[in-house]
Amino acid sequence: EARIMPVKVLGDDGSGNTDSVVTGIQYAVAKGADVINLSMNGPEPSQALDEAVRAARAAGVLVVASAGNDGADRAQAPSYPASSPGVLAVAAASTAGGLASFSGYGASVPIAAPGENVLSTARGGRFEASSGTSIASAQVSGAAALLAAARPTATPDQIQAALLAGAHRLRADASKVSTGGTLDVSGAVSALIPGAGPRLHIATRRVIRSRTGRVALRWRARGAVGAVAVYRVKIGRRAFAVSSSAHARIASQRRVLRLPAGRYRWRVSAFDAAGRPLASRAGKVRVARRHHHRHH
Repeated sequence: EARIMPVKVLGDDGSGNTDSVVTGIQYAVAKGADVINLSMNGPEPSQALDEAVRAARAAGVLVVASAGNDGADRAQAPSYPASSPGVLAVAAASTAGGLASFSGYGASVPIAAPGENVLSTARGGRFEASSGTSIASAQVSGAAALLAAARPTATPDQIQAALLAGAHRLRADASKVSTGGTLDVSGAVSALIPGAGPRLHIATRRVIRSRTGRVALRWRARGAVGAVAVYRVKIGRRAFAVSSSAHARIASQRRVLRLPAGRYRWRVSAFDAAGRPLASRAGKVRVARRHHHRHH
């Protein structure tokens, strides 16, 4: 139930000055914004900009900004507003799971978000892929809006803490952002409201005995099926993974295995894209020896 309030502070060519940005921040605060996204960067520090950000935070507004597309360490080459006190600076994660080569980074940049080849809407009713920390910053701002809707009484500090606590670790370049992580909306919701993450239930057709050596394991997931990235199945010493692309509320799976005679424990577990377990189901199965009879 978020509403977007566009505030134009730069010219059509993307250039502008700090005074316009300060005025835009003050306008957004006065109009009741909960989150301000600043997908822009400039090299010059500004006391007026710092004071505008400070006033916004004091008014209960989270200010998010892009970390810059120069591939530089913000500790060595500050960029504003990302380097202004009180701003949540965001780096761009690559499609490979690290940071994009162009992304700004550093100890003052606590989190990354997808910022490489991100498909989004474009003018003229089109879709196009875009890259940049501006894209990453906007995604964190959107996540912050979701958290504010989920808990309207949450302060900017609480929302920012949840975003950082819920981040999952980058597969590479983790040392370049202070949390070592990239945006995970599900993790952020769970950090802000414990127990409010995706709810999933796995039901199985109970297999107790097989006389053929072939075991058909069927399971059905209900609830937050869209949060499942993979199911991991283990029967005895055998283990395998089943990827999930289901978007319905119910997803059925079936796997047939041939096993030697014996007693086995089995378990089906569902995991999200960050590798967190969502639900599991376990049981036992007995595979009986087949008896062969000869006619005399």
